[in-house]
Amino acid sequence: MRSLKLAATAALLLALGLPAAILLAQDQKNDGDKPDEKKDEKPADPKTGDKPADTGTKDEGRNTKLPVSPFAKAKPGDWVTMVAHVHMENIPPEFANLNVYSTWTVVGTAEGKLKVKAVQKAPGRMPTEQEKEISTDEMTLGRYMAIFGVPDEAKLSQVKVEDEKRTFGDKEFACKKISFEGGSDKRKAQEAIWICAEVRCGFVAHEITGPIEEPSKKPGHTVKEEVLGYGTGDKTEWGKSPEEVSKVQNKEEAERGRK
Repeated sequence: MRSLKLAATAALLLALGLPAAILLAQDQKNDGDKPDEKKDEKPADPKTGDKPADTGTKDEGRNTKLPVSPFAKAKPGDWVTMVAHVHMENIPPEFANLNVYSTWTVVGTAEGKLKVKAVQKAPGRMPTEQEKEISTDEMTLGRYMAIFGVPDEAKLSQVKVEDEKRTFGDKEFACKKISFEGGSDKRKAQEAIWICAEVRCGFVAHEITGPIEEPSKKPGHTVKEEVLGYGTGDKTEWGKSPEEVSKVQNKEEAERGRK
């Protein structure tokens, strides 16, 4: 029974893709309202196939230009390892906390875009793989969040960009922090991403808090994701390689199985 509950919890995370999508994608599915922009959608021109320009209902926060794109200088062979510490309310305490590990690797290029393979592993589940094509051009917040599975309908508002340093292990990162409010109108969550050009195909840190759930009056989810290492090919420039992260995963899996 315990393994079934754990597998179900892990499946929730993996079914939604990467941890960044946990709240924004789920809330959009659970909110009974249709997105505002769909109500006034205009048909495409039958001759050209072009749609009229959107005049106002889309969230302006999505168009915020990121001060730096982690993918701008990435090249085939670059990789980054990350872990998401996930806490979920309103479930048995023994299943409430999970560590979800991810490795992103640039595996090639195609038509000016990077081909990136994302491998994710959570307790009780086999690793899952996704391959994405990511542009190296100027990046907006909306396009960046779409990489992690956040749907176009999800609102991104109250965007704030500032300089902030983060330290993990023995390394201090000079980051650009992008904080914003995400989710649907009825179920909002606070989110922040720390990025820098040094971590070429991922982020330094990512946090999600909310929405507030009843009856606990606590955030339904909190996600604190951080970089574990990065490098190129067989060279580790800093931190833990994918092989080292795999050993950490296996150790945690064994310890969890004994509880």
